[in-house]
Amino acid sequence: MAKPKKKTAPTEKPEQGLGRALGFAFASGLLLRGFVFAQLSKMPSWPIPIGDGESYTRWAQTIVSGNWLGTETFYQAPFYPYFLAVIQTLFGPDLLYVRMIQAVLGASSGILLALAAHAIWQNRRQTLAIAWIWAFYAPAIYFDSLIQKPSLAVFLLCLALYLFTTNRGQPKPIRLIACGFVLACSCLTRENAILLLPFFLLWSGFFAPTSAKKWNWIIPAWLVLGLAVPFGSVLLRNRIVGGEWVLTTSQFGPNFYIGNRIGADGRYMPLTWGKSDWKYERKDAQRLAEQAVGHPLSAQQVSQYWSDKTKQEIASDPIRWIGLLLRKSALAINRIEIADTEDIYTYRANSWILDLLHRFSHFGLLLAFAVMGLILQGKQLIRNGFFLNLFLVYWGSVVLFFVFDRYRFPLVVFLLPYAAAGLCHLYESLKNRKPPAGPALVGALAALGLAWIPFYDPAIFRANSELNFGQILNSQEQNAEAKSHLEKALELDPDRAQIKVTLANVLTQLSQYTRAKTLLSEALEKVPTYAEAANQLGLIALLEGQPQAAFPHIQKALDLNPDLVPALNNAAWLAVHHPGLATPEQAVQWAQKACSLSQFQDAGYLDTLADCQWALGASEAALATIEQGLALGESTARQHLLDKQQAISAGQSFSPQMP
Repeated sequence: MAKPKKKTAPTEKPEQGLGRALGFAFASGLLLRGFVFAQLSKMPSWPIPIGDGESYTRWAQTIVSGNWLGTETFYQAPFYPYFLAVIQTLFGPDLLYVRMIQAVLGASSGILLALAAHAIWQNRRQTLAIAWIWAFYAPAIYFDSLIQKPSLAVFLLCLALYLFTTNRGQPKPIRLIACGFVLACSCLTRENAILLLPFFLLWSGFFAPTSAKKWNWIIPAWLVLGLAVPFGSVLLRNRIVGGEWVLTTSQFGPNFYIGNRIGADGRYMPLTWGKSDWKYERKDAQRLAEQAVGHPLSAQQVSQYWSDKTKQEIASDPIRWIGLLLRKSALAINRIEIADTEDIYTYRANSWILDLLHRFSHFGLLLAFAVMGLILQGKQLIRNGFFLNLFLVYWGSVVLFFVFDRYRFPLVVFLLPYAAAGLCHLYESLKNRKPPAGPALVGALAALGLAWIPFYDPAIFRANSELNFGQILNSQEQNAEAKSHLEKALELDPDRAQIKVTLANVLTQLSQYTRAKTLLSEALEKVPTYAEAANQLGLIALLEGQPQAAFPHIQKALDLNPDLVPALNNAAWLAVHHPGLATPEQAVQWAQKACSLSQFQDAGYLDTLADCQWALGASEAALATIEQGLALGESTARQHLLDKQQAISAGQSFSPQMP
């Protein structure tokens, strides 16, 4: 009699086990982000958006208030501000909710990318390696913590890749439409992703059923349908509010010029020296273009002006431009994260977890493992070159303009599948006590050496962050704390004139005039055209009770920059309250220009204008100006304006208030 067979537990399907493993990687990545965010929350910048983040949050607040269409052609990519507006509508203005949602999106990105790679390669170990590398990749965690768009941009890109690669064999129209829609949203978050679209359209034609013998145009047509909805909406919106057919934004020309002009070094350089803030970017691009052509320009015409100017400068010295492209190509794969308003190195100093992770998970190491993985593909590289092609296209799109850490961050998405392959090969080699493949190891070491070229010292990026923190605290009248951060910035970058001038401004507010004057003199020696430094020297002389000594400094500031609003206001105030320095008529002109350039939104400048008008005997005009100032609401000048209004109405004199 045969023995009965033993019952065995049902075997687990590989895909089910993969799902649980990926879920664990997602949970680990999300938890890790929570720990890092808890440490970073003690930073002074945490509750306040910086740089472009400030622009995006203000834009989102405008949308929430009901102005969802806007009034101008888009200059910055619009999708992230609308994303912020949705979060603010649902949860309120606290930025913690934004960061929490970005943490979820960031942790999800690695899983989506892993599944996209798995759909092509069907390699379980490499799939898990992608998910775990992303979960612990320090720059990804850092970007999730910022009020900036890299976190959302990369999530949308990974989601598009997932929808695209998992739709092979028997393509479903709804998935292709969704993929096109997400791709368009990705382009409306990070504009240079537009260069990826032809590649997606070309490859989608080969995703027909395996029985098909040729490229199928119907499949990319579904993709185009998905693309058409977001792009068509923005195109129509720009036409309605701006009067021009602009597909995304009108900043191509200025950005193209910034990245390729004579004197460019591969990083962001503002059109006007010292004005790298988002508040000046669009205005300077339009002002300078209109000054050059001598008449008003539309948004698209401004972009075209800068594009044409760039082409002219490239044609004047093509050798220079080729050298610049080579430099930017190397910068785009360097281990250093080239920052603008915030940097990972300062964030590392405020989170020991992030600091530890970044020592073992930075772009240089990722590049080395990716090159190893690429070489290991061998003859299979053409078949498995999907991500490589995307990498090369996106790398070129970064090099075309200028290099920032947040601009080049999406490159990680395309490198990571190959890096996972390289890491898995190294693991197998060590496990079996065999040396890694020789060519792959040599290639990885060569890539590591290329990534280690010492272009910039991270200290300069830390100095910039400390400068921004100091400016934020100073705007909140926390002068002692601002001084501490600015001193740190000066210690990190002792020759930077902007830091010296900003610190001098804070020292002036703390009545520490002697050191402030020393710093301003050093700044002017370094940058003789620094109008703000000259104006600040004049203000200190005025505060020290030396109006005769103050006026030459302020006049010099106006000679250097006739549109410097604080200098215009100071010159007008000095002229009206210290006769003989300038005529009353000149004082009124300065004061009116200061008010006009500030769009009549500063009560202090309106106060000075009222003084000038009253000195000319134009009492009615002075009272009207005071009414404008009072209409702005509460301000530090409000009580003084009320006293002045009463004095003028009674025909009495009044005491001046320092500018």
